Amino acid sequence: METIGNYLKQQREKAGVSLEQIASATRIRSSLLQSLENDRLDVCPQGIFLRGFVRSYMEQLHSPPDRALDILDAQTSPAAMASPFAGLPAHENETGGRRFKVAHLLVLVFAMLAMLSAYFLTDTVRNGSQAVTSMEATDADSGTTRTFSPVNAEK
Repeated sequence: METIGNYLKQQREKAGVSLEQIASATRIRSSLLQSLENDRLDVCPQGIFLRGFVRSYMEQLHSPPDRALDILDAQTSPAAMASPFAGLPAHENETGGRRFKVAHLLVLVFAMLAMLSAYFLTDTVRNGSQAVTSMEATDADSGTTRTFSPVNAEK
């Protein structure tokens, strides 16, 4: 497959024009034009801007831009720019996501249980129980019962 960079460079050399001359005439930085000729499309603006650069480049060579644009379209099509992960089985990509979701679900369930436990425990303390004001104890040896109060200590 012919690349856009090779095609542009061949056309420029055939016309006897330097890269700096094209940069000056098109007002496109020579570093971008160099990247374009080196097929470094990742550092070039994409979409309509890239097509405009190629069109301007070819116009400076007094050549029709149609062939260059066709090569560019073929090189930048979604099929040509497939993801490097496209060959991986789908389950490998999904497994990590599924584990992540299960972990989040477990954390959420434990958080809900903790919140419900805290709510019911504090509600029981507020509504159902009273503070200990006194306590009775029976002496096992003598059989006498005594009352102890934390507020009124025995003297």
